[in-house]
Amino acid sequence: MTHHNESFNFWEELISEGHISTPFEVTHIDAHSDLGLGDSAWHYILTQLLSYPIEQRIKILDRSKVNLANYLTFTMSMGWINKLNFVFHEYWNFNDFFSIYLKDFDDYSGFFEFRSYDSQYSASYLTENIRNINPLKKDSLIPYKIYKPNNFKLVEEYDYLVFCQSPQYTPKTADYMLDIIREYITEI
Repeated sequence: MTHHNESFNFWEELISEGHISTPFEVTHIDAHSDLGLGDSAWHYILTQLLSYPIEQRIKILDRSKVNLANYLTFTMSMGWINKLNFVFHEYWNFNDFFSIYLKDFDDYSGFFEFRSYDSQYSASYLTENIRNINPLKKDSLIPYKIYKPNNFKLVEEYDYLVFCQSPQYTPKTADYMLDIIREYITEI
């Protein structure tokens, strides 16, 4: 794949064709969490998308909101992920986790907790007051773990590997790694 958000479409295709069932575990190896810090999709997710039953969300999803920086949040809000492992570079400082998606808004809780709020709340109001507002409903908790590269070991085989090129972030000189990865996988 070229861009990260194409993973969302790939997983959707695998699910619809019966190749994988939901929920599934994801190991995300990247320099960023891809949870959407810095865009406004969070407000759409919390005040609109999550108000629908989980099995209906894919049908009403505004796909224009899904992008390479937030696709993992949308994947979780669909109920597709039951555990998320993050493998970051050794100098990552936990600065792109969005506490609004975390259990008790705690960066170290170890769980994502997606909560639905009334659509009457503006983004600025929610940002300032969310800790004091009772959500309309909550999705199931999704555990996450954070690993540094030298602390992560593959325990079981993966069913699928999604490798994204990200040309806007990686130099052309890194493209040789695509051929190395191809030696170890069966492309579909």
